[in-house]
Amino acid sequence: MNMYPQYKSKSGYYINDDGIDSYGVNHKNFTTRDELEYQFARVEREKQMIMPAL
Repeated sequence: MNMYPQYKSKSGYYINDDGIDSYGVNHKNFTTRDELEYQFARVEREKQMIMPAL
């Protein structure tokens, strides 16, 4: 159980206690670099969903 509240993005993204996020990706074996790359890519995907390119 996390002692801090979970961050939930505008599109409903969050990571559960078991390390699996709301997209079904398991983060348990991610290195710090992997996690950063994944999060930056996720933010870009969410921006495209919220504000599609014109």
